[in-house]
Amino acid sequence: MKIKLILFFVLLLSIVSVVNAEIVYQEVSNYTSYTASCLNPTNFYDSNYLTYSVCDVVNIYCYMYENYTKPYNYLNVSSLQFKVGSQSSGSVFINISVPLGCADYGNDVAFKFESEQVNYEGDGTNQFKLYCYNLTGWNRIYDVSSQKNRYYESGMFFGLSDCSPDWSCNGYDSCMTNDTQNCNSVVDNNTCGFSYSGDYSEFTSQSCSYTIPSSPSFNPVLALFYIIAIMSLGTLFIMYRFTMLQHNKMSMVEFVIECCLIVLGILIVSILLSG
Repeated sequence: MKIKLILFFVLLLSIVSVVNAEIVYQEVSNYTSYTASCLNPTNFYDSNYLTYSVCDVVNIYCYMYENYTKPYNYLNVSSLQFKVGSQSSGSVFINISVPLGCADYGNDVAFKFESEQVNYEGDGTNQFKLYCYNLTGWNRIYDVSSQKNRYYESGMFFGLSDCSPDWSCNGYDSCMTNDTQNCNSVVDNNTCGFSYSGDYSEFTSQSCSYTIPSSPSFNPVLALFYIIAIMSLGTLFIMYRFTMLQHNKMSMVEFVIECCLIVLGILIVSILLSG
């Protein structure tokens, strides 16, 4: 087992050395949860590799969940170290590379640990399985076939770039009434290749000169055209209604009221168009 661990870390170091990175270890996860069937559930995240949690109900699964938030300079190179065991066969450390589909999904690397208690604290068919979350859901990535059902602890190894971004503002919002404009885009002067996840308010607002929006200019020729067009339409409508009056299809009162409304409408529109 020691030889396997050494080979594993040699492989991980060779990967991150190619991309000019460093390895960091995170013992405590950023989020934990578990089901009610887990006995001593806090043992699986107490940073103590000597204590353990186990399923305390026969023929029931115990689920434990851990999320590790990825650092901003994470390179999608990671591995999970965990310790499992049983009463009869002892414990073992296991290291497994996190599949890329889980490593690059979302802001966290999420794991689900499944412990099944068939024969309480014996061998029987007790088992332990490990899942990680990807685009399609929970994906089983490891089975402990030696009937382990105790879960002790876990920790994440992250491959991080040693390139430090140097962010500067390269775009601003429109000028505001207080003669300033806020940053709305940034650029990394060191071109590390990371996405900016901060708050643009960390950058100083830029001075500007606010200009009051000007009103649309008045075009007298166009206004006269509209007035003449409206008056022409009004005149045609009055002539049409006068014809109906002559044929006794409307009363004089109705005709006078409609003519007054048309003339009033033409006057209001003419006043508005003339400014």
